[in-house]
Amino acid sequence: PPAPCCHECCPLPLNNGNESPGRSLVVDFESPLFVGTLLMRIRGSVGGTPHPYDDTRGYFAGANRRYQAVVRGVFKRGGIPMTECV
Repeated sequence: PPAPCCHECCPLPLNNGNESPGRSLVVDFESPLFVGTLLMRIRGSVGGTPHPYDDTRGYFAGANRRYQAVVRGVFKRGGIPMTECV
């Protein structure tokens, strides 16, 4: 469903680093050049995963990280210079 602030927007599913293995929330996306998946983790976030945030375990335990963003996917065609991707 659209976000209340914008009819073209949608909420981004957030993980807090304490999600069970294989149970992370992700966003699948596709553009004219790329198809992939985005995973976002934000330290201390609540409501995105069933496990409450616990600073002593999970992805953020013992680290000074605040967030993690992972994009995984493939280019739809070869020969695309990296300068066109950023």
